[in-house]
Amino acid sequence: IISYNDMLTTNHIGMLTGVYDRSVIKSIVMKNIGHEDYLFWLETLQVSLEAKGIRVPLAKYRLAKNSLSSNIIKSASWQWIIYRDQLNFSIATSAFYFILYLFNALKKRI
Repeated sequence: IISYNDMLTTNHIGMLTGVYDRSVIKSIVMKNIGHEDYLFWLETLQVSLEAKGIRVPLAKYRLAKNSLSSNIIKSASWQWIIYRDQLNFSIATSAFYFILYLFNALKKRI
């Protein structure tokens, strides 16, 4: 089970294999802001409160050398914008979650 607070530190749900009930999240749409999928899951969890998953990988995610996701600086800036502009967190709260995000991002790459 993944909660909204769990998702604030890293994206636990891959868009490639995520499934959701449109009747529960009627008005949530992806915004073209960078990390659209992450913001979509955050907004979804604000409505549905939790997500359930399985521990068996359903797909492999390949990170191409020149893809948008591979640009750490751009990804980090998108993350900051989500905390500050989309979720309206204070600078202190944004910094707290941003540090956790960076830690988890580095952990995924090691």
